[in-house]
Amino acid sequence: MAFSKDVLTVVGMCCVSKKFRNDFYNNPTGNAEALVGRLREDEVMQVERIAGKAILPPGLTRQDYVKRLDDAFEKVFIACECPMPPCPDGN
Repeated sequence: MAFSKDVLTVVGMCCVSKKFRNDFYNNPTGNAEALVGRLREDEVMQVERIAGKAILPPGLTRQDYVKRLDDAFEKVFIACECPMPPCPDGN
């Protein structure tokens, strides 16, 4: 199943916006559609899967999965926080 530009937009927004990310986990489809408009059925399934509301990897609870994904999104957020160095913190 190929990811659409709308699903990738949602993933990107999870990377750059902590507020969107937190809201997304609570209501994945609603927040995704508020961002990109109406999703196709396959896109809804992908968004729900990204949010941990589908079949999870073996041995993971949704809470563990969301934590793992949130940690990864946070690392991207930190990496993108200052896109035009030099940044105020000297990096």
